[in-house]
Amino acid sequence: MLENLNIIIPLTIFFLIDIFLFVIFLIKYKQQIDISKKIDEMYSKIHNDINFAVVPNSIKLSPGTDDFIQFAIEVWRIEQRIIKIQNILPENQKKGIENSTKKLKRYFEKYDIEIIDYTNQKFNDGLNLDVSIPEYTIPFLTAS
Repeated sequence: MLENLNIIIPLTIFFLIDIFLFVIFLIKYKQQIDISKKIDEMYSKIHNDINFAVVPNSIKLSPGTDDFIQFAIEVWRIEQRIIKIQNILPENQKKGIENSTKKLKRYFEKYDIEIIDYTNQKFNDGLNLDVSIPEYTIPFLTAS
């Protein structure tokens, strides 16, 4: 019987040590899970902060029709003023101003808008602007 006790005591101690190590492992594993959850939460907060900081800069606001009309009027006025002082300006300044007005007109071309002066008269707000209608082209149907 003493022999059985000699075998049972070391086995019991070994078993208790195993249980103790397993409990320590579970505690450490739970801590790692908690740490990874905290890291995930921090990552999401940082990600949201970055998105908040970046997104407003990339929002594209479409200007209204009235804004386009006012902008086109100002470009037309600038062109008329340039024509008046064209003889006084040195060649390099003339080219610079022409390039700037071309850039402004290219902006309108992006939105299929063009400035046409049929009358070559002085512009007064509300008096000379009669029509501002988009032109649409309709493809003809052909029978085959």
